[in-house]
This record gives sequence, structure tokens and C-alpha cells, in this order.
Amino acid sequence: MNIRRMAAVGTAGLLGAVPDPGNVPPAGHRLRLREIPGIVPTLSAPPDHCVFAPRCPRRTTRCTEELPAFAEQVPGHFAACFHPTARADVA
Repeated sequence: MNIRRMAAVGTAGLLGAVPDPGNVPPAGHRLRLREIPGIVPTLSAPPDHCVFAPRCPRRTTRCTEELPAFAEQVPGHFAACFHPTARADVA
């Protein structure tokens, strides 16, 4: 399974926060990673809706009221998301 082709918005956000070893900043500068805004939910009291909803740019009311099922979005790619990314290369 190619994780870079996953359909969940959260996966895309996490992958965007991974440093690129080929992107070395100039001397004296620091590399700034892309942040995922919001607060990570506590695992001791998980919400009864999508755990990524408070941090998701695609969230809708449904995301804050229901827990999405972990389902196959396209062959071989699973996600618990009501609004998986619509990427042409996910297949």
C-alpha cells in the first residue's frame, strides 16, 4: 500500500508535516514544517464524531455529529472519512 496515495484528509496533513530530506535550508536558517492547526483529541476520552473534524479543512456538520466508518474508498485504500480527498492518482 502506498501511504502517499491515501484518501483521508488527515493522512494528507500528516504527510505534509514530514520533513523533506532533499529540502535543506540555507546555513543559518531553520526548516519550517507545515503544521496541522487545532488540538489533538485526548485518547482517554475520544469524541463520538470524527476525531479529525476540529482540524479538518473539509469538515461539515456531519463530521461533528457522526463517527465515519473505516471503509475502502478506492480499491486498496481505506479511510474513516466522510470527505476523502478527490485525487486522480488515488487508485
